[in-house]
Amino acid sequence: RRTAAAWRSTGSEWMPPNDPAAKDDLLAEGRLNLPAVLPAAPACWSQHAANPLRSAQESDARQIARAVASRR
Repeated sequence: RRTAAAWRSTGSEWMPPNDPAAKDDLLAEGRLNLPAVLPAAPACWSQHAANPLRSAQESDARQIARAVASRR
């Protein structure tokens, strides 16, 4: 198995998926480009990325409103 140091010495940001230790080392150094590695995030993630707490609160409020309306 190639070490993270070996990957760094080649100057390559790519690594095989079966080498999580090297990937972790590059992530820790900020040298791994996550968008190139991870699959695209669902569209709903980007909508809530700016303010996840507010999104959660709005979602909770909608659920509570639906529950109250269904009891009437």
